[in-house]
Amino acid sequence: MRDLRDAGMAFVWKVESVPPLPWLDAIGALHILRILQEAIGNILSHAGARHVEVGCTTAERQGRAGVVIVIADDGDGFDAAATTRGRGLANMRARAEALNAVLSLDSARGRGSRLELWLALAAPGPARS
Repeated sequence: MRDLRDAGMAFVWKVESVPPLPWLDAIGALHILRILQEAIGNILSHAGARHVEVGCTTAERQGRAGVVIVIADDGDGFDAAATTRGRGLANMRARAEALNAVLSLDSARGRGSRLELWLALAAPGPARS
C-alpha cells in the first residue's frame, strides 16, 4: 500500500468476510495472487489513477455460489478489446481459465477500469460467462 500512497493514490479496501474455497490449492492461490498483482501493477504503470478500490464479497453467477474479487480505478481507462503489445491481460485470462474462474474487464478511455474475478465456492466446473 505504501507504493500506492507514494504514487499519490487513495486505496480503499471493501473486503467482506467470505467462506473458504475448499478446492483452492497452492497453485490456484498463486494464480489468484498473480492476477491481482498484474492488475495493480497495470494501474500503477498505465492508468494515471488517483483512486483504487479493492473489494471481495460473495456473489452468485448462473445459480452458482461464489466469491468475486473486484479491482477498480478512476484512471485513464483503455480499449479492452484492442490488441496490446504486452502479455499481461492474456496471462490473467489464462490463469483465470486454469482456475475455471470468470475474469471480466470493463474499461473505456476516460472512465477508468474495473476487473472482476469470480471463483466458485464448490469444486470448479465450467464457469463460463
